[in-house]
Amino acid sequence: LEEAIVSVYREKRPTRCWQCVGKKNLPIEQRTRKFCSPGDLTKHFKRKHLRHIREGDSLVCELCKVSFINKMHLQRHGKEVHGPVT
Repeated sequence: LEEAIVSVYREKRPTRCWQCVGKKNLPIEQRTRKFCSPGDLTKHFKRKHLRHIREGDSLVCELCKVSFINKMHLQRHGKEVHGPVT
């Protein structure tokens, strides 16, 4: 898990999902899953994390414990702190 956490704070494109790594309720295998390519990670991120966000939803980076007021701010945080996923 420690390796997975460190890997989502790199400047190069990550292959692990920073949102999944931070979710303590997920099984360790899902939290540390490594995607074959950054493109696969992007697809995962859009399907599992962005698609279901609705107006007024509470948005939090579970890894950094930072809250956001909208999807755009969450995406910007991901890009600037965890690497370009979307």
